[in-house]
Amino acid sequence: MYHLSRSLYRELAPLLSETEGVDDRQRLLEACESTLTRLATDPDYFAHPERFLFREVRTMFGFCEQQRVCRIITTRLSMARAKIEAERALMRRDCDAFTRSGSRCQREAVEGRKYCPSHRHLDPVAEPAVA
Repeated sequence: MYHLSRSLYRELAPLLSETEGVDDRQRLLEACESTLTRLATDPDYFAHPERFLFREVRTMFGFCEQQRVCRIITTRLSMARAKIEAERALMRRDCDAFTRSGSRCQREAVEGRKYCPSHRHLDPVAEPAVA
C-alpha cells in the first residue's frame, strides 16, 4: 500500500498552498498513508474513505483547489480499492466463525462468502435450507 499512498501524496502535494510549510506536507502524507492502510486492512468497516481523507486534508488547500483535490482523491481511492480487492481475491480467506473452544475455524471460506461449508448456516445471505 506504500506505493499507492505515495502516488496519491505526489499528486496532491503540488496543489498545497504556497504559504503552507513542512508540517502540512507531513500531515498530508500521514493522512494518505493512514487512509490507505485502513482501506487495506479493514475494508468492510471503512465505508467512505474518500470522504474521510478529504475531510482530513481539505483545510490545507485553497478554496479554488478543493474540487480538484476531491476528484483526485475519489479517482485514486477507487483505483486503490480495485487493486486491494483483486489482491484479496487471490489470497486464501479463512472462515470467520469460531469453534466451540473459542479459536478461529481453520477451514477455507467458500468463494464469495465469509464462512466454510461447516459454518454456512451463520451466513445471513446463505441459501435457505430445504425442508
